[in-house]
Amino acid sequence: MATSTLVQFLGSTDTSATDVAATDVNRRQVETFIAGTTVALGQWVALDLTKSPSPATVVIDDYAEAALFVRPAASDLNAAATIESQASIVVGVVLSSAEPGQTLTAGSKINVVTRGIAIAQVDAAGAKTDILIGMALQPDVTATAGRAIAQAAASTARACGIALASATTQTAIPVFVLPSMT
Repeated sequence: MATSTLVQFLGSTDTSATDVAATDVNRRQVETFIAGTTVALGQWVALDLTKSPSPATVVIDDYAEAALFVRPAASDLNAAATIESQASIVVGVVLSSAEPGQTLTAGSKINVVTRGIAIAQVDAAGAKTDILIGMALQPDVTATAGRAIAQAAASTARACGIALASATTQTAIPVFVLPSMT
């Protein structure tokens, strides 16, 4: 179910704009998906295209599961990206489990940050404010599935986020997830 994107006073004691805390209206949007495979907190996830019909059809209802299931986003088109995880369709970062048992295994409902600030896994993002992508189109880059990488100057991959801190190794850092869906 979609979360509201309206600016509003959320606390019961809020009577003016100066009463609102930064966490009350932080512009973060969270959507619930189903994990197509085991995922981890902070992983970048993409639509699970294994749920697409084969051969392709023109019946829109046949694609409903492809928009409901997600998998860790592949980071390298030349080595890791497959039809199972097209990183060009990154939807966000795993925030938490939506299950009572807090499971993140295949078939579990998961909460995914689709816009706003999240703690996300990166492969040496580099500098603060670097543009992050879910895959690299250059053949010399290999990265772990579910991690974003800094966009190279020659890359034509679509951005999925912006680094809000520096990273020199594989780590989890604050990022701003760019919306790919509304």
